[in-house]
Amino acid sequence: GFVEQAKPTALGKFANNYTTRKEKAQYDRFLRITQDDWVELEKQGFENMYSYDSTTKVQAETPALVSFTTACYSYMGGAHGIGITRTYNFGFLKGKPSQLTLMDFAGTKANRDKVLARLFNRIRKTKGTDWVEEGMVKGVN
Repeated sequence: GFVEQAKPTALGKFANNYTTRKEKAQYDRFLRITQDDWVELEKQGFENMYSYDSTTKVQAETPALVSFTTACYSYMGGAHGIGITRTYNFGFLKGKPSQLTLMDFAGTKANRDKVLARLFNRIRKTKGTDWVEEGMVKGVN
């Protein structure tokens, strides 16, 4: 995969390291899941047909905020692979570089729940978002 890097500020370095570490863990997980299958396919004379690709890009960057998205596509046999997008947002909490969650902005669980309800209501009204109704999205951090 490809990981675009933020500027080498204190926040950028933290965000780069965190995102790279998390994306490597996702790839390692894919390898663990598929390793036994690969061995079996080779025994049967097949080539490894599985694939994993990810691209991480900086979407926003200011001195106080860095935001990344990772587009990931994995194929493990079947009619088609699975594509997902992960997001990572970073800023300062109590003066330290940190990954930010919705709770960091909402302040309270009640406020977070209100924001999530509005968000999911809006997504459900958007054409092409059947996957939300089908339960593929479990929540937002």
